[in-house]
Amino acid sequence: MSGAVLVLGATGGVGQAVTRLLDEQGYTVIGSCRTAAQARTLKAAGCTHNIRLSLDKSASIDAGFAQLDALGIDQLAGLVNCAAVTQPRPLELSSLDEVRRTFEINLFGALRAVQLALPLLRPAQGRVVFVSSTSGSLGVPLLGSYSASKFALEALADVLRRELAPWKLGVSLVIPGGTRTPMIAAQYAEIDADLQQLEGPHAEVYAHQYRQHPGLIELAEKSAVAPERVAA
Repeated sequence: MSGAVLVLGATGGVGQAVTRLLDEQGYTVIGSCRTAAQARTLKAAGCTHNIRLSLDKSASIDAGFAQLDALGIDQLAGLVNCAAVTQPRPLELSSLDEVRRTFEINLFGALRAVQLALPLLRPAQGRVVFVSSTSGSLGVPLLGSYSASKFALEALADVLRRELAPWKLGVSLVIPGGTRTPMIAAQYAEIDADLQQLEGPHAEVYAHQYRQHPGLIELAEKSAVAPERVAA
């Protein structure tokens, strides 16, 4: 075997593709999921090892990593973070709780996972891989909190790369373009739901941006690649 790799966000489009590819390459793959139903989905997809955790709760992340002991995992060849959430909404209309949750999952949870993984990565001189987005270098209307969290994630990755270099631990940042995943498809329904609730001056100003967004999604989908390409 080539060692063990923990994949965060293993139930998403890219996450599932990563788990399949690493399994084919001979790694022991541990996928993270939030629910029992997701655990069954992972097993059906061939990821027989999984841990339960929610990246928006530090205590849940800590408990999830404690489950690695029960699986007999005392070293990691890699930690791959594919987890992310987005909520298309103008920043003016975004509640701070929504923004905080986006950052908890896309940034703070990612950092906590790295902190817990490092003692397992050091013996194997393993690697941390962050999957970011083009939204991490280009702000897009309605995706302000998502873009901000990805901008921050890329800074975090760059600092970790420098700090961990003396340990000979690699840090990689993957920035895919359009990718065919359920996250993109889900934005259509979210936009429709928000449009129905717009009223007053907000409707006058933001309805146009909401109506433009599906066109941007469709444009991205035309050049989007399969999750398997991103995994490779």
